[in-house]
Formats: sequence, C-alpha cells, structure tokens
Amino acid sequence: MATEIVLPVLGEAIGEAVLVRWYKRAGEAVRRGEEIAELETDKATLGLECPEDGVLLALMVEEGASVHIGELLAVVGQEGEVYSGREKAVEAGEADAALSAAAPASPFEETEQRISPAARKRAGELGVDIRQVTPSAPGARITSEDVERYAGVKMAEGAGTELPPFHIVELNEVRRITARRMSESVRTIPQFSVSVESDAGSLMRTLEEVRTKGGESIPRVSLTALWVYLVGQVLPRHPLANARFDGERVLLFETVNLAVAVATPRGLVAPVIHAAERLTLSEAARQLEEAAGRAREGKLTPGDVSGATFTLSNLGMFGVGSFVPLVNPPQSAILGVGMVRTASLGLLKGETRPVQTVTLTLAADHRVMDGADAARFLGDLKSAIEGCSLEQIRL
Repeated sequence: MATEIVLPVLGEAIGEAVLVRWYKRAGEAVRRGEEIAELETDKATLGLECPEDGVLLALMVEEGASVHIGELLAVVGQEGEVYSGREKAVEAGEADAALSAAAPASPFEETEQRISPAARKRAGELGVDIRQVTPSAPGARITSEDVERYAGVKMAEGAGTELPPFHIVELNEVRRITARRMSESVRTIPQFSVSVESDAGSLMRTLEEVRTKGGESIPRVSLTALWVYLVGQVLPRHPLANARFDGERVLLFETVNLAVAVATPRGLVAPVIHAAERLTLSEAARQLEEAAGRAREGKLTPGDVSGATFTLSNLGMFGVGSFVPLVNPPQSAILGVGMVRTASLGLLKGETRPVQTVTLTLAADHRVMDGADAARFLGDLKSAIEGCSLEQIRL
C-alpha cells in the first residue's frame, strides 16, 4: 500500500519550508530512514527522511517550491504499484502541465522561456506579458517573484517614477521569513523599549579571570556566553519577561530557553540554549559555541530552534553602542546588548578616571509587561553585571 510523505512539524513557529532539492527521482528505490530531499526553513536546513523501504512512486512538489506543514511531498510504495490518493501523482516533467490546468491562462501567448505554473498564473492575474519578463538567473525558470518584480517596476514607471540603474538580489528563505516575521512583530505587537547603562568593569575583569584561570577544562568563554549565563540567572526572577501573550491570557514559562541571535551568510538565525538557568558558565559557553557553529554551517536541527522563551541579541562585537531590537513573536521580550565602551568619569578637583560601560535595551510586549516590569528586570541585570565576580559564577 502506498505511503504518503508529508511535510512534518519542523518546530515551533515554523509553518513552511522550501524544498531545495530532491536526492531521489520517481521510480528509484529508497530505504527507510534515507534522506530523500533537502528542506530549508528560516532557521535551519533539514533532511527529509523516507518512512519505509520501497520505490518512489511520485514526487508531488518541484524543487524550489514553498511547502506547508502537512502538505503532500512524495509517495512511496512497491514497484509497479499505482497511486491514486488525495492528489493525482505526476511523473517528473509532467508537473507543469498538471498544475497549469488549474491555473487561469495568461492573456499572452507562450514563449520558449521556461516558466513555473505559479508564475504563469500570477502573470495572468497581474496582466503581465511573460515575453517581457526575464528570470533572476540566466537559464533559470521564470518564477512568481520575477513576475511580481517586473510588475512592480512597470507600475513605478507608469507612475512617472524614474528608477536609477539597479540589480535584483533574491531573498533566500531565511531572509524572506525573517522579513515576514519582523513585519508581523511591528504590526501585531504593541511594543516599547527601556534602556539602562551599566558599569561593566567588574564584568570584564571577571571574564579575563575566567579565561586566565579556567584551564583546559573550561572552553574559551566569549562575552556573549557570559551574557547568556547572567540572563539565565536573572530572568527566572522576572517571569513576565519570560512569557508570551496568548489571546486572553499570558503564559509564564518555568524554564529559560534563551534564543541567541547569530549572523550567518544566509541571514539572521537564533539557535536556542535550553534551560539556560541551570547551566554553568562553561556549559553555556560550550553549547553556544556548538549551536553558533551549526547555525553558520546551515546545520541547525528542529531542536536547535524550538521552544524559545526569550531572545538575546548582542551587537557589541560590531561596534554598536546601543540599539532597539524588535520583539520576536510570540515571545514577550528581547534584550539588545551594545558594545562595552570606555568613558571618562568626572571626579572632584577636575580629575577623571576611565570606566567601562555597556548599554542594555529591553524591548517588550506591552500586553504582557509594563515599563516598571522592564525597569525591574534591567535593574536586576545591572546589579548582576556590576557585582560580577569569579566567586559568584558557577564555572
């Protein structure tokens, strides 16, 4: 009996993915547990495993297509078996024809340029002559994005707007979904921000002591790892910052799953350090280093990006003094950390002495937190920073 392979649940807040490539073709033998396709979400690149031994009877989705949770991707069965399930199975090369039948025809005649069924449908909706559309890469098929880009340019020209020379940079899945989620953040969350400046002298001295005295048993601790450790210790005392708005109620989480923003060549991703409040500094440093490495290599797993309750974004290493981050829905708060700066503190008799300071900014969901709640969290974190010492840290 044929088995349908659908897009599984990939993690919290992940509703769709892009099927990057098929490793197998229709008619090829497959084994249970074998990866048959590569999927890409805004958080990770994942493999799609075959659920049983057999033969791929049909591939239902083209490479490069966006797919949603529960959508049928492929069918596996026994050699010679005919599939006649919820969707008509199509062989490779026949997908365009099958999908085109359901799409309204473009009012313009076909060309020799290859075009996806979705793009053909979109061209008909926008009244675009597909003969005038060029793909984003030479030899590639025209996509819906190509049609919409062309339509946007033509509308701008029609409005009398003269566009300077430009080139197109297509959004990858990470940047596309990040753009959508940040738009959702601004549109749906009434957010505010509160900032505080802290003396970072003790923090930096402690970091240097850890690096000097830690020995081989302690991994090299980055400043971000120390932030992870301190936030993990402070956040449990402020449950409204470790929460989410859920319609008519607020969910207060009993553990700190700390998402840490990491810049990668594909865009911004946020692997999660689970149960951060239980970790020693060395455990936090090790987990952060491993997760950041997987993020930059595009090898995050669903477990790496699921269940976040709070987000930390540190831009200090880029020389940023302070910034206001956007709350990452459905979380209630995000902490933005700037660089540690050296400033001059005025003393009596006109004397000065150098001090190290850091600016912390908490952006929060006003449906969950008030300004006083945010101020209390930042006040406790400031105290933890200014009182930081080797004796108080669990290595």
